[in-house]
Amino acid sequence: MVRRVKAKFTASDDPDFEVVEEQAVLIAPDMIIEANDGEWTFLLIPAVSDDQDVVEVDRAKCGYFALAMSHEPELNYDFLAEVSLLDFIRSYAKK
Repeated sequence: MVRRVKAKFTASDDPDFEVVEEQAVLIAPDMIIEANDGEWTFLLIPAVSDDQDVVEVDRAKCGYFALAMSHEPELNYDFLAEVSLLDFIRSYAKK
């Protein structure tokens, strides 16, 4: 199920925000992940159909969960899409 889609990011609460278009990783039909420098942000988006290649994401309206780590582990998207929260924590906890 994990795949890349073109995301068009807007922010309806910020008139100065310009539309940003970039590739995003879809890890569930209604969730994309952004990963930068040990910080991962999971964004809840309108559900994307199997034949849809573009999604519009209004940062002011989508739910999100941000996670900052003390290190920058290798990101395995397929693992994230299938694993439980506890197994995720066990796997990515720094040893």
